[in-house]
Amino acid sequence: MSLMVPGAVCFVSLIVGAKSGGTSYPNILFLAIYVAAALFQVCILLIAAKFLVKWLWQHGIDPDNAAIPYVTSLGDVVGTASLSAAFWILQQLGGSPWPGV
Repeated sequence: MSLMVPGAVCFVSLIVGAKSGGTSYPNILFLAIYVAAALFQVCILLIAAKFLVKWLWQHGIDPDNAAIPYVTSLGDVVGTASLSAAFWILQQLGGSPWPGV
């Protein structure tokens, strides 16, 4: 969980730097909203994985094989929804991902 925040900051900085040709840094508002969305996704996935693995063990199913597809698909759904919400919130607040957009 603690590695998620620096990872998200590095990822956003790399994407904004590549998109702007290395001339811009991420907007602080965008960075904060993106990190909050990513943190929300990781929290949901960790909670879901905890309960899913416990349930699978109780029913005699090997969670190494069975839990991964469920957690991965949940990550896709929650990640897409939280990123969409993050961009919507950014738009409502009048922000942009980087200067000049």
